Amino acid sequence: MDLDRVITWAPALAMDLDRVITWAPALAMEVASPSDRMTPLLKKIFQYLEAGSEEVWLVMPGNREVQIYTQTDVRTVRGTDELTSAMLPGFTMPVASCLHNLSKPGAQPRHSSAPVWIR
Repeated sequence: MDLDRVITWAPALAMDLDRVITWAPALAMEVASPSDRMTPLLKKIFQYLEAGSEEVWLVMPGNREVQIYTQTDVRTVRGTDELTSAMLPGFTMPVASCLHNLSKPGAQPRHSSAPVWIR
């Protein structure tokens, strides 16, 4: 799979991203750019789910929403709705905050003790 970012909770799981990833992340996130077309994005989402991902977030800055895909459901959150996941117990973030952070030039994920972001 073509991964833009990988989140791991154990530094020992760090990997060489120049090689092909043969497993699916439990939670995948795809951020759509203005030039992305919906058909290829949906194909990629369903590839994640077919490979074993439990949840895929499609962040749509242009639509100001996040679409959350699971094996059995799709839901859309917008604006002041809270972005939550069974995969991240206790995590909540207003969708507007997520999208605001993405709109900043050169925005990078914030680092903390966990998770670790690997480029």
